[in-house]
Amino acid sequence: MSSNTKQNLMKLLADGVFRIPDYQRGYAWEEKQVKDLILDIDALVSDEGITSHYMGTIVTFKTKYTEQYQYSTVDVFDVVDGQQRLTSILLFLAVILDALKKHGKDEFRQFEGQYLFSGAVPKLMLNGEDRDFYLSLLKNGGQLIGTVTAVNTPQRQRLSEAAKYFRGYVEKCNDKKLVDLYGAITSKLNFSSYSIEEECEIGMTFELMNSRGKGLSVLELLKNYLMYWASRNIPLKDRESVTRSINTSWGEVYKYLGICKQDGNDGQCLRIAWIIFFDPLPKNWQGYEGFKQKSCIPIRDFSERSKNVVREFIQKFVDGLVVVSRNYAAVLNPRDKFNPREKTALENVKHTGNIANALPLMVALTMKKEAGSISSDQYVEVLKAVECFSFRAFLWERRRSNAGKSQLFRFAKLLTDGSISVDQVVKEVYGLANYYAPVAKFKSEIHELQDWYSRPKLVRCVLFAYEQYLVERHHPGESLKITWNEVAADSTLEHILPQNPDDKSEWKKIWNDELIKHWKHALGNLVFTKDNSRYHNFDFTRKRDGVEDGAPRSERYCYRNSNIMQERQIADFETWSPKQVKDRHEMLLKWIVERWCPNIGDVGMPEVHESDDEELGD
Repeated sequence: MSSNTKQNLMKLLADGVFRIPDYQRGYAWEEKQVKDLILDIDALVSDEGITSHYMGTIVTFKTKYTEQYQYSTVDVFDVVDGQQRLTSILLFLAVILDALKKHGKDEFRQFEGQYLFSGAVPKLMLNGEDRDFYLSLLKNGGQLIGTVTAVNTPQRQRLSEAAKYFRGYVEKCNDKKLVDLYGAITSKLNFSSYSIEEECEIGMTFELMNSRGKGLSVLELLKNYLMYWASRNIPLKDRESVTRSINTSWGEVYKYLGICKQDGNDGQCLRIAWIIFFDPLPKNWQGYEGFKQKSCIPIRDFSERSKNVVREFIQKFVDGLVVVSRNYAAVLNPRDKFNPREKTALENVKHTGNIANALPLMVALTMKKEAGSISSDQYVEVLKAVECFSFRAFLWERRRSNAGKSQLFRFAKLLTDGSISVDQVVKEVYGLANYYAPVAKFKSEIHELQDWYSRPKLVRCVLFAYEQYLVERHHPGESLKITWNEVAADSTLEHILPQNPDDKSEWKKIWNDELIKHWKHALGNLVFTKDNSRYHNFDFTRKRDGVEDGAPRSERYCYRNSNIMQERQIADFETWSPKQVKDRHEMLLKWIVERWCPNIGDVGMPEVHESDDEELGD
């Protein structure tokens, strides 16, 4: 690695064009980092005592490619480190130059080519589909104009938000300050520039940076370790193809992880790949350090695995990680990859509130479906079994969060290896449900629970699944009129018999205090609605039929007019007495047993070693 002295932006960008390699993350700066950058540059203009600002290190690798830029053929440099800063600074500069042009300062137009773009070629090329999006922002002063401005990924959202902050700041600046800001960015920001000589050194560079306190994710660390392994153990003539494969795969992985950024994370995805391709036992997961063991990917000690075996494993793992990340993203964010039944089955597992233990199995299962190795019906049957386990073990029994982890992880690997059939997986998972929540005990206890309202997560899962059942039974093919996100709000859970009925109400004619106390929080007295505040403590007939306000009955807010099926069911009752609550309560309990204790024959009891479920963190 060669080093240079500190450089300003003008000198840093003078030697060619720069690109963000595919293996790098997309744009990740949030509001705090963007505003901090604005404050740092503003200080260079407003504080006479500050003459320069150090922006840290920019690490680049000179590729073998060239690009036509303006009137010359120039070298292309990969930005190994510092891409977030460069992306933000050039976007800020684009907003400033656009404002100067609008203020009649046409002489600044010439600097667009020096710092931003030349025709369709940006000075800094972002990776993947974000290249044209970023170029459009540069050309339009940070505004979303043109045909490539769809804000449909997390990184594009962050880019558009950064541009918005920059524009908001620049709009308050006069001509002199705009000129001063331009000068500050191009001349007063200093960078330490390092150039990597060989591509395989990229891994060692990241490893060194992390040891000095630069926080890298476990996924980034592994990629760089693999690059380092290649530099130490693969002949030069083969090394480029291996490192290219690693870089390309990581670019794909980051693309898929970008889809599910809000729900997933790098470490979880990598751990699933470890489980599926190497070792499912939870206590053996040691994060990045685990990959460096001689039993996995050693650098020098090949006493347990030969160098050729390790190299073959690396290729299998690198290729497999792309497949895992694609299906991991699909499971967390079901889209066109699934038909309605499959998507519903996936979402129902999530509604139980604990999918982490089953996630490797769900990903392995989805990989099998993607490969055409299992049918849609088989896919749904496994997910129903997983839902049953999660419902009974976590929502009902409230077992510790790692219950069943080692068994479910093992099923994921066995299914991937083809060592267990789908039918056997179904039986094993139902058996796991029976271990953590025995059927007889479950059937007995649900009749003993009277205060269901004190278990809101349980009630929401039950009533949402019941709404699905009603729609599928009476209106197959139609979508639900209430979403899972909506039922998370307290306002959607309605007590038919009010919790505190007025003493002068009709309720008190058929309900005494003892009966109210016993039945008010029973499952039979709870129903989903769009807004329970509309019902207050009204009498049953008013809740059922609506207030006589002159409006046609079809327009009144009431159970009868609801588009929620279970609410419309309540409208069929002439009155709401203790008998009706009891009957509906028992009907729902019977339905719960049929739903989450299906009779699928002898499933046996799995061999469970709970010590294997030791929590070591993800």
